Amino acid sequence: MMSMSSVSRARRVVFNALRRLKFMLLTLALLGLGVFFILEPHNSRPEPGGVVDYDIMNARSGFQNPIYKKWIKRDSRRTSKDVVPISQACTDYFTELSRVYPGNPGSEIVDLEWIQSVNVNADIYKKSKWIRERKRSLRLELHKIGKRVNDNHLKQLEEEFVVASKELSKFESKIFEEFNHIKVFGTCYLEKWNETSSPVDKLKKLGTNFEKRLYPWISGELPRFENWRGDTLGPNEFPEFDKKKLESYKESEVFTRNLQGKSNGKGIVIPLLPVSPRDKQIENITRLIKVLRAMKNQFPIEVMHLGDLTKDEMKKIAFAARTDISRLPSSYKKYLELKNKNSVEVSAVTNDDYPKQIIWFADLTPVKNKQQHPLVSKAYSYNSPNFVLSMSTIFNSFEESIVLGSSSIPLVENLGKHFFENDSYKQNGILFFKNPSHYTTKVRRFPPGFHEVTNFIRAQLMPSQEDAVYFGINMRDPEMSPTNRVFEEGFQDLLDPSVMVINKSKVLSGLLISSNFQLYKIFTTRFESIKDELNPEFLWVGQEIAGTNDRVNFNNNYAVSVGILTPEMNKPSIATMAQELCSSSWGQLSDVDDFTLLYVTSHHLENWRSDNMAFQLDLKAKFTTKEKEKVDNIFKPGDQEKTEMIRENSSIFQNKIVSNPLYIESIMRPPTIRDPIFSEGFREPSQAWIKQEEFGAYKGNPYWCSYDVVGNPVTGERGTVINLSDVTQAWYKFILDVWYRDEHQDEENMMNEIIEEES
Repeated sequence: MMSMSSVSRARRVVFNALRRLKFMLLTLALLGLGVFFILEPHNSRPEPGGVVDYDIMNARSGFQNPIYKKWIKRDSRRTSKDVVPISQACTDYFTELSRVYPGNPGSEIVDLEWIQSVNVNADIYKKSKWIRERKRSLRLELHKIGKRVNDNHLKQLEEEFVVASKELSKFESKIFEEFNHIKVFGTCYLEKWNETSSPVDKLKKLGTNFEKRLYPWISGELPRFENWRGDTLGPNEFPEFDKKKLESYKESEVFTRNLQGKSNGKGIVIPLLPVSPRDKQIENITRLIKVLRAMKNQFPIEVMHLGDLTKDEMKKIAFAARTDISRLPSSYKKYLELKNKNSVEVSAVTNDDYPKQIIWFADLTPVKNKQQHPLVSKAYSYNSPNFVLSMSTIFNSFEESIVLGSSSIPLVENLGKHFFENDSYKQNGILFFKNPSHYTTKVRRFPPGFHEVTNFIRAQLMPSQEDAVYFGINMRDPEMSPTNRVFEEGFQDLLDPSVMVINKSKVLSGLLISSNFQLYKIFTTRFESIKDELNPEFLWVGQEIAGTNDRVNFNNNYAVSVGILTPEMNKPSIATMAQELCSSSWGQLSDVDDFTLLYVTSHHLENWRSDNMAFQLDLKAKFTTKEKEKVDNIFKPGDQEKTEMIRENSSIFQNKIVSNPLYIESIMRPPTIRDPIFSEGFREPSQAWIKQEEFGAYKGNPYWCSYDVVGNPVTGERGTVINLSDVTQAWYKFILDVWYRDEHQDEENMMNEIIEEES
């Protein structure tokens, strides 16, 4: 059965209630005794005594998985011939763990309420800063009663620091153990499971017990599915896309394994995130679906939501997916003529030209364990854009999925060939893409705890040598890992969430780990969390912790800039030899041929459509050139001597950008730099991407200019520029027109509006 039995649920509710009561009573007792509690400084202070300093970083060297600690001692008496099969190792591990955490259901290992209540004061990682802040607070308190800070007070602060440091160290140790157990659980139940192994029944029983204790936020139920016609599936049912797989699959008592086994077929997942403005996101999704139709997509589509998708919004999406249209944009005809090298007649649009899409809407609400943990329905951590994205990657019904953000625009006609058939994806079960390599995302002023938390994630949570020896978990390869840009070089972001390709049969463990990772506030010290904004870095962190592969599989290329090169005379003074290409959108090149543009983002088009006239006028100025021209002197008719006149040429803007603001003639792959490159004697940019702060009157998505030369043109860093063929330009123009255009749109009227506004 996919859902827990009512008896088990009742037992668990009672047990958790008693556990929470015990925790509350213990907390009150500690506060009553005046003990300085955990991580946030309090006014209560221990009595003066001998002060022994405490080093949080050194304390980490003593962290050890309690099961491995026993095994290392046990294995010192074994010979190299004593090889333990993986199924036996898994059974032994969770049998031992059941002694550490006895009972069924027993206490939760991952305590959601406790995690939610802990607020980490990152100043504790810097003793001098912590003491200084506490001393300032203490001075204010004492001033109110006419006293001053003395040596005894300072001694008390030293003692409080030691107590607080030890409590933080205990918290870190608990996190360390939790992720150890989660890591092994994923390996045993989601990656290396063998139904024919001898202790399989015992292993299943242990799995059902510890799954609930490691992932208590999961209810054991599937999303509710409804298709474009309004037909709904029953509870705990997935749509059927791969009948053969479903017929061969055996039901499992372990929910996450059952989820993995029931996931079937290949499809497209579009998460609807809880971000504003909502209507813009819905509109982007409808436009994205129109693009998929124009590309003749044959994969089913699932729109994931948190129970907040209205019937009207469903109708809009279904309308875009199923309604017949009378004509495609005129750019389709031009593309066919260039491709076929002759004139063509475009007949009425058929379902072959613009196929109707299979649309399912998946309500994620049932997957959260609200009955036992009411906070998962209310707390922001479980309703944030990050968590909804995480749940969307886990609880869609596909075995293999292409996850498309609402601002993505795929450009390759055969999605299966370029994504599902990609060799590195097939080998690793996942394919991520990198954000633009903006230097501005590098941290230059480190907040308290930044380095210490980074070290904790990298040194304590990643797979250990024991993980590799006992379970074959892959240790992180520091030489090859693309995530070094974050861990070693101090950049804040790496992952472009616009498109992700995921095989749940291979990487589900890492997806689940990434969900738990988000719940700990301590990690926001390293990975900034801004309310109602998406920060997807947790997805690759989860994969590294899981150790499914020795490195997370990213496309080798960083994001590229796409559009029209800035006319030579309009380039800024900082670019002499460097070419410039500016846009609010970016794209991704395939690393198979370093030429094929897989997708772009819609940010540039969104800016234009938002009625931001400042953006449109700035864009016109960017591509309007001034040319000198000899003309007749109107004041001296018949005079043979011509007079010089400066004439504006806005043909690029009028003929291309008005037709489609994201007109793609060229692709620029800027160099990837770690630090700015300054070079005396040359007027070249010091960075590969420079944000144009005032462009468009500061409104909408940022406008970036990229350069193919950084620093000295000879010894500096160089990128590449790809100038596209007419056929390729025409294809991109057609796809982008499908996204951009409404059937009633009139280019001439739009141009007139811009001219009138400018006047």
